Amino acid sequence: MEVIMKKGFLLLFIFIILPLVFFAQEKKKILSEKEIQKLILTEFKDAEILKLEKKTEDKQMFYSAEINYENKKIALKIDAQTGKILEKKEILTPIDEKVMELVKTIFDGEIVEWSKEKEEDEISYTFQIKNNKGKIKNIEINISWESEEEEE
Repeated sequence: MEVIMKKGFLLLFIFIILPLVFFAQEKKKILSEKEIQKLILTEFKDAEILKLEKKTEDKQMFYSAEINYENKKIALKIDAQTGKILEKKEILTPIDEKVMELVKTIFDGEIVEWSKEKEEDEISYTFQIKNNKGKIKNIEINISWESEEEEE
């Protein structure tokens, strides 16, 4: 009986306790900045990475990034171990916010979808607005300006 108990404890130690100790001590691999940059550029082709920094929140490591993609500024939160994008938010400029508020007020509805095109002296917004009757309208707003050059 004593031999069986010793074998049982030995098997318990080898197959359960030892692996638990080993995996508990194993450090979780954190992806490097270069690996994260590659992941971003794979997900967002032709994006420009403006800012990338490693952060810790509630003992979890992640990368915070800001990118320019398709004329929009986007904030990303990326898991530092898996590279999975946890959050993706568009960063609105004060002008974007004012134009959106103006469109919602004038057309009395909610914005379903919108896009923005930016050129040298012009910004074009395209909106799909859903009114309170459920009807969707397409609206385009162009904002342009002229630069006055000083004559010498």
